Amino acid sequence: MEDNQSMLTSLVRTCASVLLAGTLTITALPGCSASQQQASPSEEGSSATQTESGQPQEEVAATDKESFKDEASFAQWPDEAIDRHDDASAYAVAELKGWQLETLLQQQQYAWSERNQMWIKEDGSAAVVVVNAQGETLSDDDIAKLEEGVSEAEVSYRIVTSKYSNVKRAFKGLVSAVLTCEDSEVIDGAAIGVCTGPSGKRCLVIVGESNDAIVATVVGEEAVKSGLLETIAGKQVGTSIDSAFEAMTGRAIGSVTN
Repeated sequence: MEDNQSMLTSLVRTCASVLLAGTLTITALPGCSASQQQASPSEEGSSATQTESGQPQEEVAATDKESFKDEASFAQWPDEAIDRHDDASAYAVAELKGWQLETLLQQQQYAWSERNQMWIKEDGSAAVVVVNAQGETLSDDDIAKLEEGVSEAEVSYRIVTSKYSNVKRAFKGLVSAVLTCEDSEVIDGAAIGVCTGPSGKRCLVIVGESNDAIVATVVGEEAVKSGLLETIAGKQVGTSIDSAFEAMTGRAIGSVTN
């Protein structure tokens, strides 16, 4: 079991490192504001440019976002899409399309941070980030183009929150209370679960703690099949939900431990 503990806790640290290695650190979450996170023109290293029609790109972007907000204002989501703290849950990243997820985040008082390339709650208590197979964070435009998280083969999702006191409570609030858990295990301060939502597609959810905050990683079944989980883990854990769960817990899904 010790090997399984090492594998799972190592994977938790690797998943959290995407957040810790960037300009945003877990401990910096409290007090973040949307205005502080926006990069200045000088930071972006470019001045205003125009489209072929002569319209400034900033105006085009503003128009697109405005129409997006108009459409989003009528959107309604299942209660399972948010946890009891009104933050995005594992259901949200697993079952919603990218544009739906971003709409939900806006409605729940998250703001896009251009500098950190992630959605951050206005009070700094939670964040959502999407990471590709190369370990790079996706832009808000790229996120908007994604299908449901469980259907995506090239990305994984991170939910970070400071609102749970331990991993067990976080797993319940973010995962098992909103998705159907086929099986789960808590090992050495980390939790792993095999879950499904209304789509019927499975996902692997790994929850751990880093720098006094909870990090929940959601990897859809298609991403596990494509080898994305092995890329994240840096070792062979299998390319199926069943084999990955067994590699990290030491038992098959549905089996009973002593």
